[in-house]
Amino acid sequence: MSKTNLRCVIADTGLGLHNSGRCYLCCHSRTYLKDDNGQEIYLDSSTLQDAWNSPTRVEIQHALNNNIEHPNCTACWEDEHAGKQSRRNHFNESWGHLTARADQPQLLDLKMGNTCNMKCRTCNPEVSSQWYREDWELNAGPKENISYPDYLKRWRRITASYNDDNTNVWETLKSWLPNTQYIDFYGAEPMLIKKNFEVLQAAVDQGTAKDITLHINTNGIIWEDYHEQLLKNFKTVFIDLSIDDVEDRCGYIRYSSTWDLVSGNIQKFIDTKTRNDNFIFTICVTINALNIYYIDEIFDYFVTNIKIPCVDTQLVPWVHSPDKLSFEDWLRVPSPGHVQPAVWINGDGTKWLHLPDKLNFSDWLINNTEKNLLFQSAGKEYEVWLEANPTSRPQEFVGLASTIYSEWIEYANAVPESNDLEYATTREKQWRLDPDTGDLFGTWAEYANAVPSIDSTKTTTTGMMINCNMLHLPSHLSIKMLPLEIKQIITQKLLAYKPTVTQRDEYKWQDQCDMILSFLNSDIDNDPGNNAAYLKEFHYYTRGLDRTRGQCFEQQLPEFAAVLKPWFDQLDAEITA
Repeated sequence: MSKTNLRCVIADTGLGLHNSGRCYLCCHSRTYLKDDNGQEIYLDSSTLQDAWNSPTRVEIQHALNNNIEHPNCTACWEDEHAGKQSRRNHFNESWGHLTARADQPQLLDLKMGNTCNMKCRTCNPEVSSQWYREDWELNAGPKENISYPDYLKRWRRITASYNDDNTNVWETLKSWLPNTQYIDFYGAEPMLIKKNFEVLQAAVDQGTAKDITLHINTNGIIWEDYHEQLLKNFKTVFIDLSIDDVEDRCGYIRYSSTWDLVSGNIQKFIDTKTRNDNFIFTICVTINALNIYYIDEIFDYFVTNIKIPCVDTQLVPWVHSPDKLSFEDWLRVPSPGHVQPAVWINGDGTKWLHLPDKLNFSDWLINNTEKNLLFQSAGKEYEVWLEANPTSRPQEFVGLASTIYSEWIEYANAVPESNDLEYATTREKQWRLDPDTGDLFGTWAEYANAVPSIDSTKTTTTGMMINCNMLHLPSHLSIKMLPLEIKQIITQKLLAYKPTVTQRDEYKWQDQCDMILSFLNSDIDNDPGNNAAYLKEFHYYTRGLDRTRGQCFEQQLPEFAAVLKPWFDQLDAEITA
């Protein structure tokens, strides 16, 4: 998105509660909210209304609305610069129509303490109480010379902030529900925190659940019939299953996790989706230094064994079954007879009006939330119609979609032509868009209807998706800190992988791969050139946690360990010297 529009709906209408008892805008924030005296707000001594009225929140909101990249939002800027859809982009698409209220937030990002049933290597004691002993042994104890009982005292504010008796938190959340649009529950492990579900039950009792969208990030260990019965009352329920590796490697990053348990629960989630249309499950892989070498194998496991299609984060794909091209894909495939609504840059048919002076159709939709929602809704209705009427096409869909498309044509033609000679020479002489070139959507619908239905006994989908996220912190586990030689090996491995699908990349691997490699082949955030120090820290924690957990890097990640062996051998020698 252009820097001429940095508005973020989260900054206008959102509030986040951190595991520590502090507050921020959202889980990607780098700044905690402060009070009028410049002190960080903790919920054991301040109210949720104090957090909502924080001058820090107002400062960030003002910066973004004036097109200034505030450092609080660095994670989003990095994702956008790497070509990945950021949290800001995603929320603007879904909730950009909201207007700010003075009295309360409408989007809630909740991390209610650090109660967890796992101690992932990518985690820390602020987020998982399971980490206390190891953090003291490997970090605080040797570095600060502090006793374990004294070390435990530093986490008391977490308990005080989110204990069951803190009515300021729990009752205020319940009072906000009638005007709440969206609630995000993150770990620790939200499925373990009973008060979370008391708040959700209150929404059901109030009659507001039907208007609230939920997102829950869970490690997939806990799922009972009670959860399904409660959550099915909500408008839409997005559940991300945090799974960072598969099979024998599963428990190395996510310690205490077993693949038998996780894979068994995946089937439970699939069954839940079968019974409830309002559930949307996503396999969420956080890419870090311990799984980047295997990310192609992880991806292949899911698309081969569970038939999980990858999420398309830009525009809802229509008719995205293996036997048909979505409208977007169909439009981008050059062939005789296709209605070409815009110039094909360089004549290769791969870029559709991606010129510096205009937004392509997808980008324009993303920047027009109301039209985007209408367009997506029409697409979903079309898919339903297509299943029931394989030889027909709904004229109301074609009419709505064509109207929206015509509005984009009017916008694009009103933008002055660019003087950029490099681009100008690649354009056809008649580069202007013609609204009368034909029934674009009708032509695509005829194509889609003419494709024979696929044999469902050969290919099935689960209604799940897979999505890859980049780990930013801690820096010693960021893939950015890996030595250049390792990055080159990983790059070659990922580029060599091709999903085992026919006709086209149904699972969007190429989009994911491009995003991953862009992130991999860049410098550590705000600290370029210091990779050696982070690699040393990576080695220290890998060896230390292997010792406390009875694990072995070389045995559990043997291929990656072999690649890293020269660096680890040198660091091992430095310790024993």
